Amino acid sequence: MKVFHKLIITALLLLLLLKNHVFARIERPVIWSYLVNKTNKTEAIIYLKAAIKKGWHIYSQNAKEGVAVKTSFKFCPSNPI
Repeated sequence: MKVFHKLIITALLLLLLLKNHVFARIERPVIWSYLVNKTNKTEAIIYLKAAIKKGWHIYSQNAKEGVAVKTSFKFCPSNPI
C-alpha cells in the first residue's frame, strides 16, 4: 500500500510540473515592423508600426510608479562608414 501512495504522490508532482511547462508561454501582444526610405546618402525616414492585440497597451519602461507615459523613440546620429 505504501508503494501505491508513493506512486500517486510522484504522479501528482509530475503532473504539476508538466502543467507549468505545457501552459507556460511567452505573450507577444505587440508585433513590430519597420520601413526605411533613404532620402539621400546621409538621411533616411524610418516608419515604425506596432500591431497591438486588443486589450494591450504600450507605455514607457522608465515611468514612475502609477504614471503612464506615452512610448517615444529617440535616435542618435550614427557615425558614417
